[in-house]
Amino acid sequence: MSSDKSFPVSMSTYSPSLAGVIKQVEEQWGWFSDIKAFDETNSLRRGVTWMRESFEGAASATKALGAKMQATVEWAQRPSETRQRCWNQMLEYRRKYPGAIVGVFTALCLLPGIARKPSPRVLLRNMVIGGGVASTLLYPELVMRTAPYVMSKANQLEHEVGQRISR
Repeated sequence: MSSDKSFPVSMSTYSPSLAGVIKQVEEQWGWFSDIKAFDETNSLRRGVTWMRESFEGAASATKALGAKMQATVEWAQRPSETRQRCWNQMLEYRRKYPGAIVGVFTALCLLPGIARKPSPRVLLRNMVIGGGVASTLLYPELVMRTAPYVMSKANQLEHEVGQRISR
C-alpha cells in the first residue's frame, strides 16, 4: 500500500493475533483515504459534483420552463386580429344604432311576460326594467347626460309632494 493510504499505526506494535483484524482495518482505512483525497478520482467529490450539476440543470430547466409559460400566457391574452376586428365592428354598430339595440333588449325582456299570462303590469315592468338596464349598461354616457335633468325633476317632484303633505 502507498504511504498516504496506510493505517496510521504500524502492525509491529500489536500482537500477532490481531494481525488479521488490523489488515482489514488497514484496507478500510485505504477506502477512507480515497474519500479524503482532493483529486478527480475521489468518489465523494464525483458524487457532490454530480449532485450540484444536477441541481443546477434542474434550476435552469425550471427557469426556462417559467419563461416559456410566461410567454405562452402573454400570447394567449393578446386578442387575435379577427377578434379585434369583430369587436371594433360591434362597437361601431353600437354607436350607430343605440335605439335599435335597446329596443331588441327590451323586446327580449318582454318575452317572459308574454310566455306566461300576458298582463299589462308584467309587460310594463319588464319593458321598463329591461330597457332601463340595457340603456344604462350599454350607454352609460346617456345616464350621465340626463342625470342633472332627472335630478332637477326629482327635486321639483319632492318639493311638490312635500307641499301637498304639509297642507
